[in-house]
Amino acid sequence: LFRSAQSLTMLNAPFVIDQSAKWAAALIAEGLPSTQRVRHMFEVGLSREPDSTELSIALDYLSEHAAVQGIGAADIPGNAQIWQDFAQSLFCLKEFIYVR
Repeated sequence: LFRSAQSLTMLNAPFVIDQSAKWAAALIAEGLPSTQRVRHMFEVGLSREPDSTELSIALDYLSEHAAVQGIGAADIPGNAQIWQDFAQSLFCLKEFIYVR
């Protein structure tokens, strides 16, 4: 039960949503290409680089999420909502939530 409640908190908490938005804005200001940005986010959020599968999945997610939102591929790097959602998804990973 605790795990479910904690995961739902990470999805719905105003604080987490706000921090995701702030992180997205900072990332956009840095102006990195999407691949480098995803690597940077893994390094900052999870203290490690993504492996090749994770990187591929993350980039596919960004493309698919943008398409669903009606955002063109060329607009992904500057779209705050896409990066906010990706940041929040990293916050929700078990690897981020639990201390080992």
